[in-house]
Amino acid sequence: MKQLLKCAACLAIALAALPATAAPCPDDFDFVDFGITDANFQISHGGLILDLTHEDGQILDDAAQDCIPYVGQQGPLVDSAGKPVPLVGTLTLNGRLASENISMLKISQTMDVTAAQSIAQGSSLVYETHLRDRAFVVTRGEDFICVSIKGVFNGALSCEIPSLSQENAPAVVHCSAVSCVAPVLFTDTFVVTVLWESYGEGIASPSARGTWVSGIVTSALDLVQSAVVESVD
Repeated sequence: MKQLLKCAACLAIALAALPATAAPCPDDFDFVDFGITDANFQISHGGLILDLTHEDGQILDDAAQDCIPYVGQQGPLVDSAGKPVPLVGTLTLNGRLASENISMLKISQTMDVTAAQSIAQGSSLVYETHLRDRAFVVTRGEDFICVSIKGVFNGALSCEIPSLSQENAPAVVHCSAVSCVAPVLFTDTFVVTVLWESYGEGIASPSARGTWVSGIVTSALDLVQSAVVESVD
């Protein structure tokens, strides 16, 4: 019985740690706030804020978003134009503003630093294994280090981008012949995932693809960084 109660308590703690239930976002908004989470796992305003109006007037967010409902007496934050600033846990941006190849550009907030680092470390495990494997060849460029299987190059490779890597969290891209994915640690608790199609890109060599891969990921992170603002005033 004690063991059963202990498991029930663990389950309750785990459920409390889950993100708040998503809800529809307002019809019209220009900013979003990822919020801050207190000891009771309640989310309130005061987190990372993104301005969703691009400098050229285009809207950064892509398709419908899910927002976090307000809790208790907390009311919505409004910007200088009187529009609401919804709370979000994840956000999908229009990655095509960074590169026409990008099919998904998503920002996700994790519960803690360790969780965020684990995502990046998990991504780097295959890369680091291949780096030590004699069946793979290492290609180094000005801003990337890639590994690909020896023999005829078919476009499949894994690359680290040192300029985007953080301590204990390498920025690693994995590519097949048709697509690439890169989960990159943006801040201590935010992960930016970039997914793009690569079958339309000429597969010249590991070096050429490494340069191309590095450019797309860097452009995607630059787009996210350009949206970060200190306030909604």
